[in-house]
Amino acid sequence: MFPGTSSARSAGRLAAALSFSLLVTSAAFAQQEVVDEWDRKLARADELLRGGEHKKARRAARELLAEMTEVVGTGPAAEQLVGRATAALALAESGLLELDAALWDWQIAGALLPSLRTLDLAGYGDAGARLAAATA
Repeated sequence: MFPGTSSARSAGRLAAALSFSLLVTSAAFAQQEVVDEWDRKLARADELLRGGEHKKARRAARELLAEMTEVVGTGPAAEQLVGRATAALALAESGLLELDAALWDWQIAGALLPSLRTLDLAGYGDAGARLAAATA
């Protein structure tokens, strides 16, 4: 114990420090759960795209982007998630023959996630081929 402090005050500070520590840990865990859920939604959008279900994929990507804009912060992790969702939207738009919108979203996705520039789009059928040809 420090000179001039009461044991009640010290116990109160310790309790506050422990509570804060638990709050930070809980917030980090909740944040990871959100990221994991977004990863699942991105994987589902990818499945829809590869299956040629472009309208469903576009809706899923738009809903996810809307959700992200309400929650996501800044930094590399946010850029990667938003970049992946925007790339899914671009591929869906390409599949729906909305090439101007697809190119716009693909450029945004590439700015957020430069590794997309070397992504093999062959697995996305005609939508991927169309987008690859338009960006070549």
